[in-house]
Amino acid sequence: MQWNDDGTVGAFSFTPAHYNGDAPFGTAWALRVYYWMKAEGPGLSDLESAYDYVVVVLNSNIGDLTGYAGYKVYNDRWNGGN
Repeated sequence: MQWNDDGTVGAFSFTPAHYNGDAPFGTAWALRVYYWMKAEGPGLSDLESAYDYVVVVLNSNIGDLTGYAGYKVYNDRWNGGN
């Protein structure tokens, strides 16, 4: 992320599957950014590694075109399993 001095983020876009100038799914622009901790570098401390993440709300539901990452809800029957 490019953080501005006032704590905001500079304008940026996300172009899934972009390669060699091709953008088969188009481009989505960031509308809002949520974060927990900003890593200011040049390196990362253990604390920054654990809590440095950003969630970006895009101006389009680009996952409707590309698909979404899968997930599972935790089930306590897994306890003690492989």
